[in-house]
Amino acid sequence: MKGSLKALAIGTALVAMAGCSSTVTYENQTSYQIPKWYNDCDQFETDQYWKLWWSEENLVGCGSSADGFEEHSYSTAIMNAKAKIADRVNGVVSSNSELVYSGDSKTNTLSRSNRIEPSNLNDYEITEKFTYPYQGKFVTFVKIKVPRNNIMVRTNALPN
Repeated sequence: MKGSLKALAIGTALVAMAGCSSTVTYENQTSYQIPKWYNDCDQFETDQYWKLWWSEENLVGCGSSADGFEEHSYSTAIMNAKAKIADRVNGVVSSNSELVYSGDSKTNTLSRSNRIEPSNLNDYEITEKFTYPYQGKFVTFVKIKVPRNNIMVRTNALPN
């Protein structure tokens, strides 16, 4: 009986240690950090396979987010990166200005909007990711790429 209790205690300790070794521990940051690749985020990227025989052009987008939950921060950063690509591909900007004179006074109004038409960004790939806790929130930066020929837009006009 003593031997089986000892084996059970050792087994429980091993399982507990294995569970701890499979977790990720983040160091709390005291300063806000932005990865270099995020600041230098290109709009286009070319993957070259077999050096010169085949290449694939990708549209690239970087996004960031801060949230109390790591998964929500991550998914929002991806959504922001996808929105940047969709805006470049299928964004519509409108502007309206009106100047009205009435006697000795004038009224000037200006309105602008940036609307992103629905875009289907199939087969995006996350190429970079950086997450860290800062001031009680998880800060996430992501970089995604979408093959140019996999983007379905309202019109066939893609940016040059």
